[in-house]
Amino acid sequence: MAKLELPSNINQKQIAEALGISEATVSRVLQGKVSSSSPAARAVSDWFESQQIEMPMRQRSVLLILPDSRNRFFEDLAYHFEKALRRRNIVLITAFSEQRPEQEETQYKFYRRYGLSGVIYVPASPELALTDRILEDGVPLVVLDRKPRVSPQNFATVAVDNCGGVAEAIKWLHQEYGHERIGFVKGPILLSSAEERFQGYESAMDELNLPFDDDWIFHGDFSRESGYEAGLDYAQRSQERRPSAVFCANDSMAIGFLYALHEYGVNVPGNVSLLGFDGTDDVRWTFPRLTTVSQKAAQMVDSTCSILSALIDGENVEEQREILISPRRILGGSVSTPFRVGQNDAR
Repeated sequence: MAKLELPSNINQKQIAEALGISEATVSRVLQGKVSSSSPAARAVSDWFESQQIEMPMRQRSVLLILPDSRNRFFEDLAYHFEKALRRRNIVLITAFSEQRPEQEETQYKFYRRYGLSGVIYVPASPELALTDRILEDGVPLVVLDRKPRVSPQNFATVAVDNCGGVAEAIKWLHQEYGHERIGFVKGPILLSSAEERFQGYESAMDELNLPFDDDWIFHGDFSRESGYEAGLDYAQRSQERRPSAVFCANDSMAIGFLYALHEYGVNVPGNVSLLGFDGTDDVRWTFPRLTTVSQKAAQMVDSTCSILSALIDGENVEEQREILISPRRILGGSVSTPFRVGQNDAR
């Protein structure tokens, strides 16, 4: 790590005494570990300006650890984080673990050597394997898109209300369109987000007193390929074994599911209604355009950047340590009333 160089006749203790702040605070400002808009940073900057000396300062950097480079939602997150942190004069380093906790550890150790102002972490496993290591190093941390099994004490979390978002969509399918036979394509069984979305499906079906059939549950892993396989399973069934609507736990699986239905000539929404979850830009380019539940990626990013900046500046964040964002439904053209045997497929 490059050492910050002060003029030979100036040291951090001298600056601290002149400003009436601690030497440690001066060091944090010069290391880029304090927001440039904070009172301490402005005071140090003003002091250098009064001395007509250029202020040496390391660029702040934040490491974003994401679990899957093929997942479009995480691509969208990386894009929004790049824009948001650039506005805050923070360099973003993005690393993908490809669902391997050991890769998270390797990437963190590598980038930690160069100095990190903070970490935004989307864990690849429910254990949040890297959390303890980051906290031991004293690096400000926000866990994103995952809810820990216990309340966070020394870090913050930002997540979407997966359970509530799915439950609301299932109720909408039934109350607005009359669907009763509703299927579900599950995500990876060990991920909290996938588990919460399935819980939302189960709770809504139970609350509405709708029939529940294990045969209507398809197993996926958040990839398009797994959605495609689920779609093939659906398309090859007799009409009597098909649910009239299918909710996919993410957009990627919904797109794969839709592609399989197209191959077999199953009309959407004529023969089956289809929904996704994420709100990625990809759904704009499907035919028909996919109805989805948006995670509000931009809002997730703004909330994460705000709380991470507060943690970096050493502010008290108790009231916003756990942020839960309510998703919203985005209407497309993939939902209609249930198909009835004997009616025109094309409608």
